[in-house]
Amino acid sequence: MNTRSGDTPAIPRLDGLPQAVGATVLIHEDGEFRVYATELEMLLRWDLFQGDRHLHTGSALRVESCIVSAKGKIGFFRRPTVARLIAAGDEASPNDPS
Repeated sequence: MNTRSGDTPAIPRLDGLPQAVGATVLIHEDGEFRVYATELEMLLRWDLFQGDRHLHTGSALRVESCIVSAKGKIGFFRRPTVARLIAAGDEASPNDPS
């Protein structure tokens, strides 16, 4: 696993998940996408980020499975239509007064 101290993003809290028993570590990078894994009591939770934006949370029993699942999601988010929708959502932010 690749670990970087100091640049681990704030992982969203999800009620109902088992307690974390390990550190959050970077397990995969693909361009602007990063995947972090956190060891929970009985499984691994993985979180997919594009830049600072949290895109998806998943779980798996092994690090390799986290990476395989995350690569599928990365492929989805790279689709031109999905990428345009995400960009349009950024432009139409609810905090935007226009």
